[in-house]
Amino acid sequence: MSTSSEKLTVRETRAWEAFLYLQSSILRELDQRLTEEHGLSVRWYDVLATLDEVPERRLRMNELAANVVLSPSRLTRLVQRLQTEGLVERRVDQRDARVYFVLLTEQGWQRLEDARQTHHAVVRSLFLDRLPHGELEDLARLLRKALVDSRHVALLEAHARAAEE
Repeated sequence: MSTSSEKLTVRETRAWEAFLYLQSSILRELDQRLTEEHGLSVRWYDVLATLDEVPERRLRMNELAANVVLSPSRLTRLVQRLQTEGLVERRVDQRDARVYFVLLTEQGWQRLEDARQTHHAVVRSLFLDRLPHGELEDLARLLRKALVDSRHVALLEAHARAAEE
């Protein structure tokens, strides 16, 4: 194992750059297609899909920020735009007026449902269909292993459970 300050090897550089290029190209295509076909950016889709996966389709703002990996200030602006579109509601927690919940509205859920097919088609065509089916679990295991924050591993497990239901 090398130290963190050593220069990346050719093998390490290839793996890292392939990961970055893959992620960037898929996110760019997702954003373009979701925006053109459904009026949702990939970030909007992520927020709506995250809310759809949790009980009562609602999360506290700080929980939502952690789930979608956005800073609280960026999420606040994004939620305001989603609220203006009628896709989410913000409600004050009755037990603590300093805390807001974000809830997925029926209109938000419908817009998400309409966009899911596009999302899944892009993910399949640019990623999943290009890999041997038998290696997907190995890839998922390796990527989970590389995650630094155990909170993200827990989120992946929660997403997997939600997908199975």
